[in-house]
Amino acid sequence: MGGPNLEIFKFAAYLFFPIAFMYHFGDPDWYDRHIEPKPAKDPQSLKVQLEELKSKRISSQQSESQSQPQRLV
Repeated sequence: MGGPNLEIFKFAAYLFFPIAFMYHFGDPDWYDRHIEPKPAKDPQSLKVQLEELKSKRISSQQSESQSQPQRLV
């Protein structure tokens, strides 16, 4: 079988990965950076937020179309 070195490696991996995931994803700032905020409740700010999302989507589509070469097929 593997021997004691393999068992030590497995133990370290089983211990390290859950702690690393908790450290990385448990940070409150991570949620602010990676998860979209909830939509606004009043109609005026909802319209503003909708326009921002539309402009982001259009700009990302334009940048993707400019970076990819045109296909002739």
